[in-house]
Amino acid sequence: MELKDLAIYHIIKKLDRMGKWGGLDTGQHTEERNLIKGMPDILIRSKKGKKSIEKAKKELENKGWIIKRKKTGEWHYWLNLSKEKEILEFKNKMNRLENNNKNNYDLE
Repeated sequence: MELKDLAIYHIIKKLDRMGKWGGLDTGQHTEERNLIKGMPDILIRSKKGKKSIEKAKKELENKGWIIKRKKTGEWHYWLNLSKEKEILEFKNKMNRLENNNKNNYDLE
């Protein structure tokens, strides 16, 4: 599993677990700094991991799976409710992969 995919999975898992679906209108959003809390050390402690997190956020935005807006001077993120089916299918697929391949990440 590539580090970027691992970062995508953990961002989605975190936002879903926190119930961050729907955005500013519903009050269901979180600050950017909260996205990386609890991520595996391989992502938050290495230069490649940190780059992977940034690439993951960008890819999720481009797919329309997460939305970000500036509020109170901070970037806030939430999952796009109209993409719920796609997002949860990906999350469930990655859950199975993570359980089968613990700590088998592509560091290239």
